[in-house]
Amino acid sequence: MEKDTGTNQSTSTSTNIDGRVLDGVEAVYMSVVSLLGFVGNILILTLILRNKTLRNSSNILVANLSLVELLVTCTEPFHVVAIAANGWPLPTAVCEVVAFLSITGIMCSIVNLTIIAVNRYVLVARSSDDYHRLFSDRNTGRVAGLTWVYTVSFVGVSQAAGMTTGFYELPRKCIVLGNSSTANVNFVKVWVGQIAVLSALSAVFYAKTYLYVRRRRQEQTCDVIIKRQREREEKLTKTLFVIFVLFFLTWLLSTLIVGLHMVSSVSVPSEILRLGSMLYSTNVVINPFLYGWKNQNLRSAARNMMRKNAVGSVDT
Repeated sequence: MEKDTGTNQSTSTSTNIDGRVLDGVEAVYMSVVSLLGFVGNILILTLILRNKTLRNSSNILVANLSLVELLVTCTEPFHVVAIAANGWPLPTAVCEVVAFLSITGIMCSIVNLTIIAVNRYVLVARSSDDYHRLFSDRNTGRVAGLTWVYTVSFVGVSQAAGMTTGFYELPRKCIVLGNSSTANVNFVKVWVGQIAVLSALSAVFYAKTYLYVRRRRQEQTCDVIIKRQREREEKLTKTLFVIFVLFFLTWLLSTLIVGLHMVSSVSVPSEILRLGSMLYSTNVVINPFLYGWKNQNLRSAARNMMRKNAVGSVDT
């Protein structure tokens, strides 16, 4: 019996050590992602706001997406604190605010990505007059503002109807409290349903854009300017499509993992829940680094800004 007890204690100690190691890995990963997301999204916003040549309708939507992701990034340090403390050490009200911002951010992101998909289709497949009429700077600014109004109103009304948020021990995030009430279950269903519909719409518009581009490639043009413009449009559309796909995949996997744990009786291993949590956090770095890296105008603006700062520091 003593031998069995010793074996059990050894197994328990090994499990605790493994848990602490995984906690450390998760905390470090989320800290790095938070830092990169914060810096990257701030850089995207700064470049677009400071350069008039970058303030077109496409970049206004990208800037709005960066603003959303910056908001979500600011909630990640609270989750790192929860991992380090192995629980929620802060007031409940703080957790509710973090949950509100996280839920609103995810919803607002997918709405933005859907509008970007429509923007790409109209730019590539419709006439220039249609594009400038539908996506003038003023109209695009209004649409960007309406994405915030819609998502904040949706989450706010849901809370007024009885949806509650709080801290989940695993995956140690402030989110909707799963199946604790009918209102929460209904909210999760409607929320996931909306995102599924918006994701499907995005996929349809990108598919229509792709089919149009493939048909257009068969047309020969001798105008070098038009040819280069088309190539730039196609390249940017591909980049934004990749951003959408990566966002959707990381969101889908994390939602399936965490959602299965929250609203069903299925026991999901803690390691898988940690993976879902990390996938959820990864979204905040996809847009700024992929879009910034692939967009030549943003790269040039970033280099010019760094040169000016370097010259300014030497002069002082």
